[in-house]
Amino acid sequence: MAGLAVEALSVVVKQVVEYRRIVADERVRQEQIRAQRDVVLAQLAMRREILLNAADKVFGERREVLAAMFANLEDAVQAGNAELTGQLLGTIVTFAKQSPLGEVQALARDMASEGYTLDLS
Repeated sequence: MAGLAVEALSVVVKQVVEYRRIVADERVRQEQIRAQRDVVLAQLAMRREILLNAADKVFGERREVLAAMFANLEDAVQAGNAELTGQLLGTIVTFAKQSPLGEVQALARDMASEGYTLDLS
């Protein structure tokens, strides 16, 4: 009878040791998952910032170009130059039809590709 009790206690102790090992392993896995999550969130935040800066730059450049085009248009109208006025209106319309998001979309696509390196020069 004592032998069965010792054997049963031995089985219980082995199971408790195994349980503690599994719990420790799972805690390590959870920490690894959290660390991977943090890395992915940091990458997403960085990409978001880069894309927002790129969009600001693209839209800022467009604003400057359009301002210059409209200034030239105003000069052409005041000078009574109908030919130049027509050309400038055509250029403004063509420019306005172009999507400024194309460059930002291309950057987002490039950043999503494996091994992409952002050139800051």
